[in-house]
Amino acid sequence: MRKVLIIILSVFILIILCIFFMRYRENMQYEAKGQELINKIESFQRVNNKLPENLEDLGEEESMSIGPYYEKIDEHRYKVYFCIDFDIYKTYNSDTKEWTQGYR
Repeated sequence: MRKVLIIILSVFILIILCIFFMRYRENMQYEAKGQELINKIESFQRVNNKLPENLEDLGEEESMSIGPYYEKIDEHRYKVYFCIDFDIYKTYNSDTKEWTQGYR
């Protein structure tokens, strides 16, 4: 009986670890894809001394899936974000230069 309990507990722990790993990996993929867009935005800003108005200015098409999406806030600030779930977003803010995840 003790062996069965240890096996069940081990499988449960393994499943939990796999779920956390998959979420971490997905999170890193969002950030990597977003960083590509951020690099293009920053490069555009250096060359043109202004932020692009939309993704078309960068030669990109706006995604109709999870993103990345670009939003110009004002002449010096922008955000890049992914719509991960119905109301959950992963957002990069140019002010803080950090990614945040939460509800919108």
